[in-house]
Amino acid sequence: MKYILKYLLLVVPFVTFFGCSTEPEKQIEYYLLKADSLKHAESVLLNDTIKIKVYGLAGVDGCHSFSNFEGLTAPLSLDLKIWGKVIPSDACPAVLVPFAEEYKTVARARGIYRIKIYQPDGSVVKDSVKIL
Repeated sequence: MKYILKYLLLVVPFVTFFGCSTEPEKQIEYYLLKADSLKHAESVLLNDTIKIKVYGLAGVDGCHSFSNFEGLTAPLSLDLKIWGKVIPSDACPAVLVPFAEEYKTVARARGIYRIKIYQPDGSVVKDSVKIL
């Protein structure tokens, strides 16, 4: 019993001090990024990789950044969303945060590969690649 009491006297203050926070936890927020431009080859061979480089602005301070691509692919089409994230902080330097990220997929069928990139305002950027 004596050892249990000593243990509790050591552990309980430690857990109370280090295990709890009075600050609310800052949640990462995700948002749709706007693609300002994109770059890719005009044509690729069947079974080759289609590389689509997308450029834009992730945010206006250092807490914003590119997060990930969300792509829905079919043999001759790609529907793409570009996600950014903001990690709230008390120290976010006021800087423009550009992004230049590459999305890759494999050309699975011959024809015109249609690309759609969904924008935050509801519009869609459309482009295409010829698959030989």
